[in-house]
Amino acid sequence: MKTQPPLLYGTVAVKGLSLDFYSRALLCNFYLLCGPGIMFDCGDGAAPMLEQRIFKVKHLFLSHHHVDHAGGLPGMLYARNTLPGDKEKPLHIYYPGGNGFLAEQVAFFANTGPELGFPVYYHPLQPGQKVAVDARYQVQAYAVEHEDICLAYLLYEQRRQWPTAYAALSAEQIKRHKTNSGSAYQDVDVPIVFYSGDMAVPCDGLPQPVVTVLVDSTFLSARDRMFTSHLAVEEFLNWAGATRFQDVLYVHLSRRYTPDEAIAFIAGHGQNRIPGSQRLLWANRCIPIPQTGKGA
Repeated sequence: MKTQPPLLYGTVAVKGLSLDFYSRALLCNFYLLCGPGIMFDCGDGAAPMLEQRIFKVKHLFLSHHHVDHAGGLPGMLYARNTLPGDKEKPLHIYYPGGNGFLAEQVAFFANTGPELGFPVYYHPLQPGQKVAVDARYQVQAYAVEHEDICLAYLLYEQRRQWPTAYAALSAEQIKRHKTNSGSAYQDVDVPIVFYSGDMAVPCDGLPQPVVTVLVDSTFLSARDRMFTSHLAVEEFLNWAGATRFQDVLYVHLSRRYTPDEAIAFIAGHGQNRIPGSQRLLWANRCIPIPQTGKGA
């Protein structure tokens, strides 16, 4: 019997969606939500890790130009062009408008586009801009501080919900409203996943609550920081105390730490009041972080 090689990427469940990932600071970062085909960043080596699963990517959102976040774009394009798969499926690539490094890459790929056997569309985005990737999902761009123009992204899912105003109505009033409107429910855009990009300070203006946040936090303590353009976990925890995150995934941590050091720091930090689950994505591993009880 033929033995399959081990997967190089990890897979975790994110509130009903499957997330394929690899997370290693300075090397490679990508986060693929397989259902809607949305991928955040495409670090160097992403295509060889994902292999045939690159055909699941319909919409690729790049946070910025650094190699561990966007260096895998050439491999992604040319692997899709040569591997057997759906060559009719278009690929949409979104990137921070005004980022000169990414603009040069896009111009190069656009000029070589006729050599590709599938359609590729490039979309520069501005902070605040919202993109409807299909009838169910939208992605909104947020400005974050980094070495160059960088974006974070918030994924919305349209869901049918029971209006909160109905809590004060009687059953007869709800029935009457349903008769008049045709439905007792309303369509609501729910913020389900926030990818922070490579940020220096936490992002302001997020709607609450956000179901899941992928927080790109290179350092545990601000004292460890080598560059002012990267976030420390303790800064995120100080900020997140006033938010309502149901699920936090810590990504992009520096290789100077071991997983045990990272988990002990996060679980034991005095400002960790996050009530939901917390997990560490370490390369292709997903490691649960013990609940501290401080968010209860």
